[in-house]
Amino acid sequence: MALFGIVVEKIMKHLRVIGSLSAVAFGISLVAMSLVSVSQVQSQGLEYTEKEMYFQHEFLPDHALYPALMARDRVLLELAQPDDRISIRVELAGKRMRSAEMLLEKGKTELALSTATKAQKYLLTAVLEAQNLSVDETVLIALKAALQAQTEQLERLQTHFEGAEHDVLQQLLLQSQAAL
Repeated sequence: MALFGIVVEKIMKHLRVIGSLSAVAFGISLVAMSLVSVSQVQSQGLEYTEKEMYFQHEFLPDHALYPALMARDRVLLELAQPDDRISIRVELAGKRMRSAEMLLEKGKTELALSTATKAQKYLLTAVLEAQNLSVDETVLIALKAALQAQTEQLERLQTHFEGAEHDVLQQLLLQSQAAL
Protein backbone atom coordinates (compact mmCIF):
# COMPACT_ATOMS: atom_id res chain seq x y z
CA MET A 1 0.00 0.00 0.00
CA ALA A 2 2.93 2.34 0.70
CA LEU A 3 4.17 1.79 -2.85
CA PHE A 4 0.80 2.90 -4.20
CA GLY A 5 1.02 6.10 -2.14
CA ILE A 6 4.49 6.86 -3.50
CA VAL A 7 3.33 6.32 -7.08
CA VAL A 8 0.30 8.57 -6.58
CA GLU A 9 2.52 11.23 -4.99
CA LYS A 10 4.91 11.19 -7.97
CA ILE A 11 2.04 11.39 -10.44
CA MET A 12 0.58 14.36 -8.57
CA LYS A 13 3.98 16.07 -8.58
CA HIS A 14 4.22 15.62 -12.37
CA LEU A 15 0.70 16.94 -12.81
CA ARG A 16 1.57 20.04 -10.76
CA VAL A 17 4.66 20.64 -12.93
CA ILE A 18 2.62 20.24 -16.12
CA GLY A 19 -0.05 22.56 -14.74
CA SER A 20 2.58 25.14 -13.82
CA LEU A 21 4.20 24.95 -17.25
CA SER A 22 0.80 25.33 -18.89
CA ALA A 23 0.06 28.39 -16.78
CA VAL A 24 3.43 29.91 -17.69
CA ALA A 25 2.85 29.23 -21.40
CA PHE A 26 -0.60 30.81 -21.17
CA GLY A 27 0.86 33.83 -19.39
CA ILE A 28 3.58 34.22 -22.00
CA SER A 29 1.01 34.05 -24.78
CA LEU A 30 -1.09 36.73 -23.06
CA VAL A 31 1.95 38.99 -22.71
CA ALA A 32 2.92 38.37 -26.34
CA MET A 33 -0.58 39.20 -27.57
CA SER A 34 -0.58 42.35 -25.44
CA LEU A 35 2.79 43.46 -26.80
CA VAL A 36 1.75 42.84 -30.38
CA SER A 37 -1.53 44.68 -29.95
CA VAL A 38 0.29 47.65 -28.41
CA SER A 39 2.80 47.79 -31.25
CA GLN A 40 0.37 47.87 -34.15
CA VAL A 41 1.90 51.01 -35.58
CA GLN A 42 4.90 50.26 -37.74
CA SER A 43 7.98 52.19 -36.66
CA GLN A 44 9.09 53.26 -40.13
CA GLY A 45 5.94 53.92 -42.08
CA LEU A 46 3.60 54.70 -39.17
CA GLU A 47 1.09 52.52 -40.94
CA TYR A 48 -1.65 50.78 -39.02
CA THR A 49 -1.50 46.99 -39.30
CA GLU A 50 -5.00 45.58 -39.36
CA LYS A 51 -5.55 42.20 -37.73
CA GLU A 52 -8.01 39.84 -39.32
CA MET A 53 -9.98 36.89 -38.06
CA TYR A 54 -10.32 34.05 -40.55
CA PHE A 55 -10.41 30.30 -40.39
CA GLN A 56 -8.12 28.30 -42.61
CA HIS A 57 -5.45 25.67 -42.16
CA GLU A 58 -2.59 28.08 -41.50
CA PHE A 59 -2.76 31.39 -39.63
CA LEU A 60 -0.84 34.27 -41.18
CA PRO A 61 0.82 37.11 -39.22
CA ASP A 62 -2.22 39.31 -39.92
CA HIS A 63 -4.49 36.95 -37.94
CA ALA A 64 -5.66 38.04 -34.50
CA LEU A 65 -4.47 34.78 -32.89
CA TYR A 66 -1.03 34.81 -34.52
CA PRO A 67 0.74 36.22 -31.42
CA ALA A 68 -0.40 33.18 -29.46
CA LEU A 69 1.12 30.92 -32.12
CA MET A 70 4.38 32.89 -31.96
CA ALA A 71 4.45 32.45 -28.19
CA ARG A 72 3.84 28.72 -28.63
CA ASP A 73 6.73 28.53 -31.10
CA ARG A 74 9.06 30.31 -28.67
CA VAL A 75 8.09 27.97 -25.83
CA LEU A 76 8.60 24.99 -28.14
CA LEU A 77 12.09 26.23 -29.02
CA GLU A 78 13.00 26.89 -25.40
CA LEU A 79 11.92 23.44 -24.27
CA ALA A 80 13.53 21.56 -27.17
CA GLN A 81 16.88 19.82 -27.02
CA PRO A 82 19.68 21.59 -28.96
CA ASP A 83 19.63 19.05 -31.81
CA ASP A 84 15.85 19.27 -32.08
CA ARG A 85 15.93 23.08 -32.14
CA ILE A 86 17.70 22.98 -35.49
CA SER A 87 14.91 21.06 -37.21
CA ILE A 88 12.25 23.16 -35.45
CA ARG A 89 13.90 26.37 -36.69
CA VAL A 90 14.05 24.99 -40.24
CA GLU A 91 10.35 24.11 -40.07
CA LEU A 92 9.45 27.54 -38.68
CA ALA A 93 11.53 29.22 -41.39
CA GLY A 94 9.61 27.32 -44.06
CA LYS A 95 6.28 28.28 -42.52
CA ARG A 96 7.32 31.93 -42.33
CA MET A 97 8.38 31.97 -45.99
CA ARG A 98 5.07 30.44 -47.07
CA SER A 99 3.30 33.04 -44.94
CA ALA A 100 5.34 35.82 -46.56
CA GLU A 101 4.32 34.63 -50.02
CA MET A 102 0.65 34.40 -49.00
CA LEU A 103 0.76 37.87 -47.44
CA LEU A 104 2.24 39.24 -50.65
CA GLU A 105 -0.65 37.68 -52.58
CA LYS A 106 -3.02 39.49 -50.21
CA GLY A 107 -1.26 42.79 -50.96
CA LYS A 108 0.31 43.12 -47.51
CA THR A 109 3.82 43.91 -48.68
CA GLU A 110 5.28 45.35 -45.47
CA LEU A 111 4.08 42.41 -43.42
CA ALA A 112 5.33 40.02 -46.11
CA LEU A 113 8.78 41.62 -45.95
CA SER A 114 8.87 41.46 -42.15
CA THR A 115 7.79 37.81 -42.22
CA ALA A 116 10.44 36.91 -44.81
CA THR A 117 13.06 38.58 -42.62
CA LYS A 118 11.97 36.46 -39.66
CA ALA A 119 12.11 33.33 -41.81
CA GLN A 120 15.68 34.18 -42.73
CA LYS A 121 16.58 34.71 -39.07
CA TYR A 122 15.20 31.29 -38.13
CA LEU A 123 17.13 29.53 -40.87
CA LEU A 124 20.43 31.34 -40.30
CA THR A 125 20.16 30.66 -36.56
CA ALA A 126 19.67 26.97 -37.37
CA VAL A 127 22.81 27.04 -39.53
CA LEU A 128 24.82 28.67 -36.73
CA GLU A 129 23.54 26.18 -34.17
CA ALA A 130 24.44 23.30 -36.47
CA GLN A 131 27.97 24.64 -36.87
CA ASN A 132 28.37 25.13 -33.12
CA LEU A 133 27.05 21.65 -32.30
CA SER A 134 29.11 19.86 -34.97
CA VAL A 135 26.07 17.97 -36.21
CA ASP A 136 25.96 15.01 -38.56
CA GLU A 137 26.70 15.58 -42.25
CA THR A 138 23.14 14.66 -43.24
CA VAL A 139 21.82 17.53 -41.11
CA LEU A 140 24.20 19.94 -42.84
CA ILE A 141 23.07 18.69 -46.25
CA ALA A 142 19.41 19.17 -45.26
CA LEU A 143 20.20 22.67 -43.97
CA LYS A 144 21.94 23.55 -47.21
CA ALA A 145 18.93 22.34 -49.20
CA ALA A 146 16.57 24.39 -47.01
CA LEU A 147 18.80 27.44 -47.38
CA GLN A 148 18.91 27.01 -51.16
CA ALA A 149 15.11 26.68 -51.35
CA GLN A 150 14.64 29.75 -49.18
CA THR A 151 17.12 31.70 -51.31
CA GLU A 152 15.01 30.90 -54.38
CA GLN A 153 11.87 32.03 -52.54
CA LEU A 154 13.57 35.29 -51.53
CA GLU A 155 14.59 35.89 -55.14
CA ARG A 156 10.97 35.45 -56.24
CA LEU A 157 9.76 37.79 -53.50
CA GLN A 158 12.35 40.39 -54.42
CA THR A 159 10.78 40.88 -57.86
CA HIS A 160 7.71 42.38 -56.16
CA PHE A 161 9.61 45.07 -54.24
CA GLU A 162 11.40 48.29 -55.07
CA GLY A 163 13.62 50.75 -53.26
CA ALA A 164 14.50 50.14 -49.62
CA GLU A 165 12.35 47.01 -49.41
CA HIS A 166 14.18 45.56 -52.42
CA ASP A 167 17.47 46.37 -50.69
CA VAL A 168 16.38 44.56 -47.52
CA LEU A 169 15.69 41.43 -49.55
CA GLN A 170 19.03 41.85 -51.32
CA GLN A 171 20.74 41.82 -47.91
CA LEU A 172 18.86 38.65 -46.99
CA LEU A 173 20.02 37.04 -50.23
CA LEU A 174 23.62 38.01 -49.49
CA GLN A 175 23.30 36.44 -46.04
CA SER A 176 21.98 33.24 -47.61
CA GLN A 177 24.77 33.10 -50.16
CA ALA A 178 27.38 33.65 -47.42
CA ALA A 179 25.88 30.79 -45.39
CA LEU A 180 25.84 28.44 -48.39
